[in-house]
Amino acid sequence: MKNLIFITLTTLVLSANLYSQRFFVGGEASYLMPLGTLGDRYNPGNGFSLIAGEVTKEAWNWSGRFEYFRFGESNPDHMKVKRRLTVAGAQKDYDIALKSLTMEMNVYGLSANLNYDFVDLGFVRGQASLGFGVYRWENLRSEVKDTLSADTSGTGAQVFVEYLQVPENKQFDWSGGFYAGLKIDVPVYDPVSINFSGHYKGVIGELWPALALNQENVSVFQMLELKLGIKVKL
Repeated sequence: MKNLIFITLTTLVLSANLYSQRFFVGGEASYLMPLGTLGDRYNPGNGFSLIAGEVTKEAWNWSGRFEYFRFGESNPDHMKVKRRLTVAGAQKDYDIALKSLTMEMNVYGLSANLNYDFVDLGFVRGQASLGFGVYRWENLRSEVKDTLSADTSGTGAQVFVEYLQVPENKQFDWSGGFYAGLKIDVPVYDPVSINFSGHYKGVIGELWPALALNQENVSVFQMLELKLGIKVKL
């Protein structure tokens, strides 16, 4: 009986050591800078993600991630229409700001992620990260009703050019996505660590062009993502 108790306790201790801190959970806050034609439409946005994963080997771990991010502020440098006007018998190009245009994009995603520790100094770890997922996105553009005016005399006085009316546009879709980048993981107090990361992210979605608003087609949502996160080993 004593031998059975001893064997049972030994097995429990070994099992606890084997699975101790094998799993982890965490959260991340994101700052996203849109690139390419997506950057022509939006200013940087924000998001967050929740992760849960497992350390599979000494230098490898995988995780599942739920994430949400949003672009809610249009890029004012590109929210303009181009008009060619004849002034004093000569043609001149004008960029006229769209005052009534508002847009927002909301993205929800689930992804599988793999991290590899290529540097481990004990007090800090450098990781390479790669992930693939599926994303549900929605892009909303308001109705545009603008009276376009421009300074055609050079005196600062605005004169009527055109009345512009474009209906609202809503797009919803599911798309695949991916990211790749680097992460720095810093243990704070066992089992807690914080991490800083930078990734290139792409969501393979399409935003339709709007010729009346001088907006080009967006075929891939490209962005640079900077993250600050916290991880807890279980």
